[in-house]
Amino acid sequence: MITGKQLQDNTIPWRKMKGGGFNENPWGRTLYVSATHQRATDQANVGTNRDQPLATLARACSQAQDGDLIIMRPGHTENVIAAQGIQVPSGIDGVTIRGVGTGSKMPKVQFATSTGATFEITGGSCRIENVYFTCPSLAAIVKPVFVNASGCQMYGCIFDDGGFPPTDFVMVGSSFFRMEDCQFECATAGGQSGVRLELATYADLRNNRMRGDFLKGCIYNVSNACIDVQIVGNRLENLNAVDCCIDLKATTTGWIADNREKIATDAQTTWHNNCDAMQLDENYGVNDAGETGVLIGTPSA
Repeated sequence: MITGKQLQDNTIPWRKMKGGGFNENPWGRTLYVSATHQRATDQANVGTNRDQPLATLARACSQAQDGDLIIMRPGHTENVIAAQGIQVPSGIDGVTIRGVGTGSKMPKVQFATSTGATFEITGGSCRIENVYFTCPSLAAIVKPVFVNASGCQMYGCIFDDGGFPPTDFVMVGSSFFRMEDCQFECATAGGQSGVRLELATYADLRNNRMRGDFLKGCIYNVSNACIDVQIVGNRLENLNAVDCCIDLKATTTGWIADNREKIATDAQTTWHNNCDAMQLDENYGVNDAGETGVLIGTPSA
């Protein structure tokens, strides 16, 4: 029996399954992915046996069921070369994709071959943890990570342009999205944004580190106004002379609070653009090394 303390402390015991696997997820199945395992295969394999994992994340996602946990083993690399090259399908809710490993062993998803290559989430309430996303050989991939379902979350992921900047690294086209403790390293010029929000009502971007040479901004919203967006506690640095960290559609509403922001050009003060409908609270901006940040926005009377 799983106790309340085990749920709180995340110490749920593994349960032996038929076929030699272990269930690490009492609400669904646990599927294992490891391309380097000597018995890894996508053929006639469900992937619930850790000693015979699936070879690709794409295969695991294509056969996922509600509540499944997909574990990517340390060192796994997945190549995405086409639109929906990886897709969590619609009609599937609550899938978690969890990478295991740190540093060079952090599981990796890399985009190449086609500018339309995508990892697309169309299943609701999905969660992605500890995955390294990169574009090692092809620039201008339009939206490598496309969140197209409500209630999805991303935690502890890394987004690295690899020297070939995508247009918008993460495109969010649905409501109730949350991103927390993620890191963007996109110092190569050419991309528009780290995260682009479109139809992303109630999006919550919190405690992320975003550094890049972005033509629009670290966070960008241009076509569709969003309601009650929360951009809180992030460290944002735009290396581009556009000198903007957050660029939103003028009618997007919500809060921009407790962020620390840097722009490229000394004496410029345009950390935010088209944010007039947002509430600003304790955001500090700096425009040159060695200086103390100033409060962004006009104080209330």
